[in-house]
Amino acid sequence: MTWVIEDGTDVSFYNGNIEWKIAEEDGVLTAWIRFGQRKEWVDPRRIENWVNSGDTKILRGPYWVYDERGGDLASEHIEGFKKAFVFDPKKTELPPVVDVELFPITLSELKKFLEWCEEWFGIAPIIYSASWVFSALGVVLPEWMKKYLFWITGYNNRGPDLYGPLAILDPIVVAWQQTDKWPAPWCDAGKADRNYLKELWRYVRMPDKVVNADGLILWMQENAFECEDVQPPLPPIVSGTFDLGSPLPEPLSQHRVSQDFNKRYFAYSGIG
Repeated sequence: MTWVIEDGTDVSFYNGNIEWKIAEEDGVLTAWIRFGQRKEWVDPRRIENWVNSGDTKILRGPYWVYDERGGDLASEHIEGFKKAFVFDPKKTELPPVVDVELFPITLSELKKFLEWCEEWFGIAPIIYSASWVFSALGVVLPEWMKKYLFWITGYNNRGPDLYGPLAILDPIVVAWQQTDKWPAPWCDAGKADRNYLKELWRYVRMPDKVVNADGLILWMQENAFECEDVQPPLPPIVSGTFDLGSPLPEPLSQHRVSQDFNKRYFAYSGIG
């Protein structure tokens, strides 16, 4: 079975000036760009990052930090995101991301914001978070959250950390933030977040950057490798590994992850 493995990052004003051409040469294939949080705060580098990354083949998506600390609920976040994202929301290459890690979190308000994001961008947003966030929240996560793809942290060489309420929810994890200290000579900060994405190309709205079918096939071949199913089947993967073995919606349902795949994956990506 073929797994597409992408090397990506996410950036904000904390990274300072970014040389996007150099980032592309460094192997960055995908980037989520921070646009702001709450009603009033916008990232001061959002415009330049979006425009300049648009001159490369890097696939981009916006991300928004969901932050209720100032009393801002769904309506305020909607107003803020609309103000900050001045581009065509139907022409992002990657789905938008909603960063959920700041307390308090009102799940009913978060749901409203996620639903608005899907309507405005024309594609369901991805939820970025960590297992500790939902453990600290201390509630059983509602079934509606299973609709969304997840991007989960795991600062290790195993995969996203899944435990507590998030593990019970058994979400579809398509992205893993592996470190926030990736050496990045292409930005002023000298380091950046490093993300690994699996199968997300199936959810990408293919842009003009992928000019034709032959170009897409070549792009996939350059960012994929073959991994045969292991016989006999191995035991279930322990908590803490990148496990996409739970039931998945099409077109992901034909794929399963094995321990053998994990070992090959990390050897391939050079992080093991």
